[in-house]
Amino acid sequence: MMFKELPFLQRFSEAKRSGFDGIELQFPYAESADALHRAATDAGLPVVLMNAPIIPKLYPSGTAGRPEMRAEFRVSAS
Repeated sequence: MMFKELPFLQRFSEAKRSGFDGIELQFPYAESADALHRAATDAGLPVVLMNAPIIPKLYPSGTAGRPEMRAEFRVSAS
């Protein structure tokens, strides 16, 4: 949610320059997992939180950690 003046993947290195020691990602789904990993690694920062897709009325806490929701998660995260 910070550094919106920069492209998403460039925000990782800006976070490092600004003194952060970890990254939270709210809506990273436009980027590949490889690109996210590379940006975090290049910045030298761990990803400490990544919001997962939710189904508000059925699963407001998210679907990523629910094995029975694997297919729904993959569709919503792609």
